[in-house]
Amino acid sequence: MITSKTYLFNLPVITTSIIWPAFIIGIARGHQPISIPWAHIGNYTLGAMYLKASEQDKSNSSDGYVLTAKYGYNRSWIPGTYEIDTYYYDMAGTTYINHTMSGLGSYMNGFKGYSAGWYLYINQNILLGIEYYDLKDKTSLDNVKTWWGQVSYSF
Repeated sequence: MITSKTYLFNLPVITTSIIWPAFIIGIARGHQPISIPWAHIGNYTLGAMYLKASEQDKSNSSDGYVLTAKYGYNRSWIPGTYEIDTYYYDMAGTTYINHTMSGLGSYMNGFKGYSAGWYLYINQNILLGIEYYDLKDKTSLDNVKTWWGQVSYSF
């Protein structure tokens, strides 16, 4: 049985503002996460996540990390609020089961690359978003680029 652990680190910033911490992926693989909220400074949010599995994937890797930088903060009840997200990924295939991204990372045996997204509440509870992923499979070396658009209604 593969086991892995996920560690979230906030960058060295003192803050009393707590926002949504990263969704921990791969709980079914026995993750025992240590969750620490992102560093949140004004409209900027920075974060890092380290993942470690008990076994290596086909690329001989057993760990990974995700770096995050965000600007803005969506508030569903305030039209016109927006958020710009950027991520850098370097993850072994054994550190996740089904990745939460809209890109094709779940279909790769480990991947590295980046993503960027822009989200805008165009009306109360109606979110418009676009995401771009540029990922490289760590085993096959296939490069996959994905555009993802969404209109979501929250209630």
